[in-house]
Amino acid sequence: MIRICMNLLAIVFLFLLSCSTGGDQPEYQPPSFKGIVYVQPVKADHVAVLNLANGETGRIGAGKSLGSISLSKSGNALDLFSVSGSVRRIDFVKHSRSKWRKVFRKPCSTATAGTGEILVTDSRRRRLYSYLPGNIKAHKEMKIARGTCGVSVSRDGKEIYLVNRLTSSIRIIRKDGFELLTDIRSAGNSIHKALIAPSGTELWVAEGNEFRKGKPYGVGFAKVDARPGGINIVSIRSGKVEDFIIVGGNVVDLAFSGDGRYAFALSSQMPEYDEASLTVINVKKRRVIKNYALCKTCHVWKGVDIPGAKAFVSSMQVDEKSRPEKITASMDMPFFSSRISGNSLIEPSSIK
Repeated sequence: MIRICMNLLAIVFLFLLSCSTGGDQPEYQPPSFKGIVYVQPVKADHVAVLNLANGETGRIGAGKSLGSISLSKSGNALDLFSVSGSVRRIDFVKHSRSKWRKVFRKPCSTATAGTGEILVTDSRRRRLYSYLPGNIKAHKEMKIARGTCGVSVSRDGKEIYLVNRLTSSIRIIRKDGFELLTDIRSAGNSIHKALIAPSGTELWVAEGNEFRKGKPYGVGFAKVDARPGGINIVSIRSGKVEDFIIVGGNVVDLAFSGDGRYAFALSSQMPEYDEASLTVINVKKRRVIKNYALCKTCHVWKGVDIPGAKAFVSSMQVDEKSRPEKITASMDMPFFSSRISGNSLIEPSSIK
């Protein structure tokens, strides 16, 4: 009798176990994305290209060490800015490349305005310029303080956001007349870029956390208790940091999706992988939902060493409407995956 009861209990247990595990799918599946992301490695002579649909990466050769890149509003052209101040344009429609033209001294960051011109911060001349692609010269708009680099423009094109890495401050400028509207102090430790959020009431700030008060502080810099980078959420009204989203590594650039539901964060030195990555964040929930590997998935498998074995990136351009077939002819290395599945999303087994 006891044996029968034990057998019955075993059958019930196995039945319940099969019900709880058999055929069930995970409740959460990361959303899928489409589009192309252009990534600028630090002082590299190429642009890394990421296919958001499957994580495959490729590259566009530049011929010079680059400091920044800018994508036209149509997505049909990519403007390259070398660290020495030269500019060239890659046209994806005509499959052509312009000759290098010396325009600046040391471009640090760029942002495309609604009228087609590109705003450029020149850290050597300490000026903010507006530049129309193809022109011989750029127009001086205003002086900028030492340490000013990151520049972005509001979606309506009416405001400019300038980030000073030395003072960790953000200046909000009215584009019409280049008048100072707000000067936000203490916006972080080592900040790189500030974007107006879809809500219009806050700034999302790329916090690299490399240094704090002049001393090594973040991942890849501090020897002990290294802090991960992330996104500082700053209230425009109060000028204070009201929240922090941990991303990891050193976050250097940001972009929002067209519908405002997601944010894309570009980071160097992601912990554990020692890799640069593109991280996708749910804006409403302020949670990381996806990571893409950017550098080592290509370098390691192609046998090309990364200088210092560190994957550093500086800027990016996101084009959700573009597709691989549009830009393939302009690439000197086609899209490549380090995994049989064709998906180069970050996983411990994918990076050695």
